[in-house]
Amino acid sequence: MTATRSKPDQYLLRLPPGLRERIKAYADYMGRSMNEEIVRILERQFPEPWVAGSRIDELLEMLRVLQRSGASEDGIAKLVSELKATIEGIHSGRVTGLDEKARNRIEQQYQEWQEREYEYQQDLASEEYDPIEDESLGRTGRPEKFVYPDGSIGPQREYRPASWGEEPQGDPFEDPFEDKK
Repeated sequence: MTATRSKPDQYLLRLPPGLRERIKAYADYMGRSMNEEIVRILERQFPEPWVAGSRIDELLEMLRVLQRSGASEDGIAKLVSELKATIEGIHSGRVTGLDEKARNRIEQQYQEWQEREYEYQQDLASEEYDPIEDESLGRTGRPEKFVYPDGSIGPQREYRPASWGEEPQGDPFEDPFEDKK
């Protein structure tokens, strides 16, 4: 008798010229396969919805396991992270199965919590993003990453690209089209 395994969904993806090489270079740099990098980004952008009852059951089971095991710091941190993700999911609409009154009350509490915790949250590193994405988020609010023609990766750390030569001449913020009389 053969064991049946479900096969992952497959999709032939056509990429614009150069994108495959950028993804490959970035994935290699981060120690991931191209598939892992693409799936990681797609999962972040298209999270699976949660049903409220099932999600609460998962959290209660996690709490039960923590209580039985003596609650390690990692286990508590994971529970806190999952609780926060659930509240955010209710706020964003990811969690389904709540009546409007309950959702509104939770959203109100969540917004109040966000206001109290705003400064604290600014200092925390995002768990979903890798260090290069975090740096870019801090600069632009977007997790962009770049693979430059010379093979370097990340948001540009210097104002001037290497192609400008050793030392820039004049004010780098000077308008080159300004009439100089």
